[in-house]
Amino acid sequence: MQTKLAMLVLSSTSLIILNLEHYKISDAICVALCHALQKNRSLKKLNLCYNQIGQISTGPQALKELLAETPNIQNFGIAWNKL
Repeated sequence: MQTKLAMLVLSSTSLIILNLEHYKISDAICVALCHALQKNRSLKKLNLCYNQIGQISTGPQALKELLAETPNIQNFGIAWNKL
């Protein structure tokens, strides 16, 4: 699933901070976003607090893979999701 957000992330070469707190991000959007972010090497901070991630296992699994494969992310917020 490709979302507009994921497409924007894919096209960015200088994205350093991505704050998506309180955006009602679902597991499906989280998966698409994580796949896009795996190709991004400039991102340092990702905030996904207060969303709807974790209602099914695909979102948390995508986040796990993103963090394992993307060492450039140094600050990661995921509080207040359904994990």
